[in-house]
Amino acid sequence: MSDDLSVIARDLKLPEPVVAQAIQLLDEGNTIPFIARFRKDRTGGLDAEQLQAIKKRVAELRGLAERRMFILKSIEQQGALTEELTQEINRTTSNRRLEDLYLPFKSKKQSLTLTAKQQGLEPLAVEILEGLKPDVELASRALEFVRVDRGLSNVDDVMTGVRHILAEKFAERGELRRELRRLLWTQGALACKLVPSQEEAASRGEGSPPKTGNEPSSTSSAGTTESVSAKAGEVVNDSPDNIASATLGSSTLETAIGHNSETTTDLADNLAES
Repeated sequence: MSDDLSVIARDLKLPEPVVAQAIQLLDEGNTIPFIARFRKDRTGGLDAEQLQAIKKRVAELRGLAERRMFILKSIEQQGALTEELTQEINRTTSNRRLEDLYLPFKSKKQSLTLTAKQQGLEPLAVEILEGLKPDVELASRALEFVRVDRGLSNVDDVMTGVRHILAEKFAERGELRRELRRLLWTQGALACKLVPSQEEAASRGEGSPPKTGNEPSSTSSAGTTESVSAKAGEVVNDSPDNIASATLGSSTLETAIGHNSETTTDLADNLAES
């Protein structure tokens, strides 16, 4: 808890002894109004807003500690826990960073990537990722993985499965996810477009404006429909197969990261939450 005290005191710019007293009073079941009014001698005169901030931060750090212990135990049971990973997990003070570190070790539901692995395509994906084979040999190497009994009828089927595996591998890289978030917030562009309401369109003799599948809309009290779209800068390319969308109320967050729609949608959701 001493480490947590230091973090809370630093984040809120308060003395550690004062934070310690506030936490003790909260843990004893005292309400924030009671502490703010009748325990000023112990808290150094903290007001209700400061006490609420301490309570919130304590809950966050305790939840983080519980999640950290679960993740360490889960990875250890898989036999994949290294000293370096343990130190990285113990150092992080961010829920998002913690989940990024755990992502490669989470149990996965049946997906296109898992199907491709079950078809035996992971060795080829690793070869491509690590550049072990020259490009001129790639087609002949992929041909070796064609297996009709496994649903791989031709080289195109093989390479499609390999792309799913590679997309997941990239999506599970914590540093890449962090860089995508940085690009999103530093280079992203917010575009707003006013769409005429049905009444306005009818008064001008126009039909109702068509809605696109990836442009959610909301109607204001004046009957005007607004569409808001936030789009990250080009990370790889913006072809339809590479766009992941996450809808947030009346806005759409789009980021281009890979071919695997299931993986990219999950990553876009994570970006939106951060």
